Amino acid sequence: MTETTSQKPARRRVRIFPEITISPEELAKRKAENEEFYQRCWIIFEHLVAKESYFLKLN
Repeated sequence: MTETTSQKPARRRVRIFPEITISPEELAKRKAENEEFYQRCWIIFEHLVAKESYFLKLN
């Protein structure tokens, strides 16, 4: 049995709104804000996990 494969041309990714571009400074600022948010959330998550494991030990 032979297989036939169709070769589709690769689709180019095109910006939906090419007139809207974000400067490298803005990208760096957003990345720093996201990292700060992640760090704050991670502390809360670790605290909750520690509490949950404490309550599981009680049962």
